[in-house]
Amino acid sequence: MLERMTRARYGMIATCLLGKPSRYRPIFEVVLDYESGTWEQLAHSARRVGLHEEYLPDLYFRSVRWVSEVLSMAPVVV
Repeated sequence: MLERMTRARYGMIATCLLGKPSRYRPIFEVVLDYESGTWEQLAHSARRVGLHEEYLPDLYFRSVRWVSEVLSMAPVVV
């Protein structure tokens, strides 16, 4: 059961990254707008998912830090 749920989640994430509609796509669009500096679009994207713009810098920093920590624990593949 857990394996099937994990595969489903990876499928939804892959769908999002490919630009197709998914439950994660609106959040990904906030990240893309933030990283590209498209501020007007960011304001729209953030409102659509219920995020206040003033929290975005801290949320982004914390997300990047979390990913860094996760990746540092991953085994090195040569």
